[in-house]
Amino acid sequence: MEKFEIHNLDESRAEQAFALASLNFATQSVLHKTLGADLEEYRAYLRPTFFDDLGNGLSLMATNPDSGELMGVLVVRDFRKQRFAGDLPYQDKYDQISALFEELEAIYLQTRQLAPGDALLVDMAAVPSAHTGKGIYQALRAEISIRAKSLGYKYIIGELTSSATQTVVLEKLGHRKCAEIAFAEFTLKGTRPFASITDPKTVILAEERL
Repeated sequence: MEKFEIHNLDESRAEQAFALASLNFATQSVLHKTLGADLEEYRAYLRPTFFDDLGNGLSLMATNPDSGELMGVLVVRDFRKQRFAGDLPYQDKYDQISALFEELEAIYLQTRQLAPGDALLVDMAAVPSAHTGKGIYQALRAEISIRAKSLGYKYIIGELTSSATQTVVLEKLGHRKCAEIAFAEFTLKGTRPFASITDPKTVILAEERL
């Protein structure tokens, strides 16, 4: 099996990480595909928040130890960090996804009181299709748990929108399902933007207690 190493996602690889994550989400995320995501539009929307998240220095990357090839990224932020406050290009389109996550988080917070420094949110994770099935995503999740615990965090939170990540995080990693919304039932401004999604049927917020 091809080797990989996990390091901090540093500034020198930030643009590569952005290119990988934006391509992955625009072309593979069921939410983004349902909204008809255009890659360049999505990159314009994502760029300010992506680089804002990298500022905490906690995000990770997986690289090939011989070639240096970027094989995966994991972008994280404090769950209680204030969201990016500026206007974003194509905001009306992609904020439909943000609204779904905000409702999911509101359900979670009905039973969990969190302060800054309590929980770390996995905001984005991406592995190129050429490197899926090599354990990279699981290794990134395991490493961020170790690092978060060493910094005093109590929980790792993930919002799972694919059957694959739901299986890995809930069944293989053993994280706990804490909130769930059916795509067919989510309503925003009188519409159901994700009602056509059938696999998976729900978005899940999962929690790992550190």
